[in-house]
Amino acid sequence: MGITAAFFLLFLSCGHDGESTPGTPRKIILSSDISVCLPAVHEVDDGYVLGYALGTPGVELLGLVASHGNTTSLNSYDCARQLTRLADREDIPVFQGAEGIPERWLVTDATRGIKEIVDAHPGEIWIVTTGATTDLASFIKNYPESASRAAGMLVMAGVVHGTEGYLKADIINVQKDPESADYVLKNATNLVIAPLDLTEDVVFPYELWQEANQTAKSPYTRYLLSQTEEWITLQKPVTGGFYPFDAVGLSGLIYPEIITRTEFLRLEEDLARDSPTWSRFLASTDATRPVAEVWLDLNKEEFMRSLRKALGI
Repeated sequence: MGITAAFFLLFLSCGHDGESTPGTPRKIILSSDISVCLPAVHEVDDGYVLGYALGTPGVELLGLVASHGNTTSLNSYDCARQLTRLADREDIPVFQGAEGIPERWLVTDATRGIKEIVDAHPGEIWIVTTGATTDLASFIKNYPESASRAAGMLVMAGVVHGTEGYLKADIINVQKDPESADYVLKNATNLVIAPLDLTEDVVFPYELWQEANQTAKSPYTRYLLSQTEEWITLQKPVTGGFYPFDAVGLSGLIYPEIITRTEFLRLEEDLARDSPTWSRFLASTDATRPVAEVWLDLNKEEFMRSLRKALGI
C-alpha cells in the first residue's frame, strides 16, 4: 500500500481533529444486569454502557435484555425501562431475562426477543453481554440456527492473564452462572471476550466527574452522574475515580482501533472453586472449542474521549 492510500485510510478512521470515529455501523442487542437505579447496589457501569451505545453515531441498539447479575432480572427490567424513558428511547424493546440459574435453559421473553431480532437482521446483529451469560447461553442452546445468524457475540467476563488492579482477579459475570459461561465459550458464534484484564485498565477520574456534573446537558447523563456519587466515593480512595467497566467492554466493537493488543485463544474456565480466581479463563487444549478473540489492552485516552462524546460531557 502506498503512503497516499495509507493516509487516506487513516483519515477515514479518524475525525478531522484526529479523534476516533465509529467504524462499521453496528446493530447490537445489549444484555446487561442494569442496576444503576438501585442505590443499594453501588453499580453504575451498566448505565454508562447504555449511554455509550445510545450516544454513539453508527450504533443502532435494537434490543435491551435485562439480565440477572448484580441484581435480579426483574429489578434490571424495571431499571432498563426507567432509563429508556429518561433517554427518550422507549422505541427500544426491553426484554426480561432468566431469573438466575433455576431458569437457566428456559425460553424467556429475552431468548424469544433475541431470536426475533437476529432473524430479522441475519449476519448483522452483535449480541453484547455485560452481565451474567445465562440468557445468551439459553438463546444459543434453544435456537442454534438463529444463533448461527448473529454477526458475533461479545462477552465481558472473566480474567485471562490476571490483573494488578482494584479487583485483582475476579468478576461476577462468571460467578453468577459458571455453566452458562462455559456453554458460551464452547458454542458461541464469532466470540469476542473483553476480560477484566482490559476493563479494569481504565479509570474515570474523580475530577472529570466533578466537572461533568456542572456541564452535562442531557437528563440521562445528569441522572447517571448523580447516581455515580456513591460508587465513586467507594472507589476513589484506591483508584482516583471509578471503573466504567461495561462501557470499556463495548468500546472495541464500536471503535476497533481503540484495541491495541489482541490474542486468539480457545478458552475454558478455571474451576478451582477453592481459589478466589476461579473465574479465570485458561487457554484450552480442547480443539473442539472455537477460537475466541480476546481483547487485552486499549488506548485509554481514545476510549475516554469517545465516552465523553457519547455522554455529552
